[in-house]
Amino acid sequence: MIIIYEPQCIGFEHVEFNASFITVVSYAYPNEKILFLAEETHLQEVSKKLASQSIGGVEYRVIVLPPRHMSSFRKLPGEYRLCRYVFELARKYHANKVVFSSITSPSLISIKMLLRKFKEINCIVIPHRILETLVVRPSLRQPLEIVFWFRFPLLLGSSDRITYLVLGQSIQKCLCSKFPTIEKKIKSIDLPYFYQDPKEFLPFKDKVIRFGSFGVGHRGKGTDLFFKLADEVQANKTVYQPEFILIGHLNDKALRHAYPASVLVPSPSTPLSREDFDMFAQNVDYAVFLHLPKTYKLVASGALFDAFSYVKPIIALRNPFFEYYFQTMGDIGYLCESYDEIHAVILNVLRDGSTERYIRQRENIILGRKQITVDKLGEKLRRIISEND
Repeated sequence: MIIIYEPQCIGFEHVEFNASFITVVSYAYPNEKILFLAEETHLQEVSKKLASQSIGGVEYRVIVLPPRHMSSFRKLPGEYRLCRYVFELARKYHANKVVFSSITSPSLISIKMLLRKFKEINCIVIPHRILETLVVRPSLRQPLEIVFWFRFPLLLGSSDRITYLVLGQSIQKCLCSKFPTIEKKIKSIDLPYFYQDPKEFLPFKDKVIRFGSFGVGHRGKGTDLFFKLADEVQANKTVYQPEFILIGHLNDKALRHAYPASVLVPSPSTPLSREDFDMFAQNVDYAVFLHLPKTYKLVASGALFDAFSYVKPIIALRNPFFEYYFQTMGDIGYLCESYDEIHAVILNVLRDGSTERYIRQRENIILGRKQITVDKLGEKLRRIISEND
């Protein structure tokens, strides 16, 4: 048996990731049962997603998480008890592999303390957005919280029985260069994702070219630049008419109350339904990414994989994460050095409207994503775990 434990997600949070990652584990170990532990509403959503993908062989167990509003200092005893419970289950079922599908500082501290007692257990720890805190010094206003700065539990109390699994080769390289003392413990796979079957698509219908921004909108993702881009592009006279759409909602209140008429925002304040997201995503021609490079060095962009799923060529600002997929997949769109270059590329597309290169870009996305399907990632995960057994 392999135990997968989600120590923080509630309800819909990270459902797509946890369901697809469980599937990766099932491909890595087809003869092993999987026990998934998580908060009740999250379990329900993950189990629905797995059922929709016809994935079986997973058992579920509900856990009660510490209140999210509590400080890390106050959470530590509760997270320690939960980790101990997970390790005791692993011992009971003779499961020597425990996967933490996300992580908090109190959980990682608890893992390192408990591994001294549970010497037969090996852990895979998957850090997500918490990695971004590694390069931001914590505030001195809460001195008790400083010891929970993720840099400390990550680097102190090293254990050979912990492997950190990050979601992208570029993230692995960045972490290894910043923290060479744990380089051998850091491994990577591509973000697991259930891709849509490719559908026939006629681009540039009715002399309109649609540019979409996928996912939740905020400034770190460059949503304010997307709004600016839409205004500036639509001020030009071009052969094709541009349309801009945000396929998601805005969690930045300032943007929510000030987005321009040049951008369609179907649902400003609440997430789109799956059906509406599918409809809008299927109909755009290009996926536009204006992610600020400094904010996406250590976190994967799920929105990029949305674009791969709907087979939409990319127009993006260069950063290491996006650059890796342009290098491995080939011509999948336009990787630009600056906002001005993105502006120029979009105007050229609107004046030219050639579908020949567009069709090749779609073909490259379809071919490229075949190398990062859940079964392929399962093979890679098994090799990673075998290296550390």
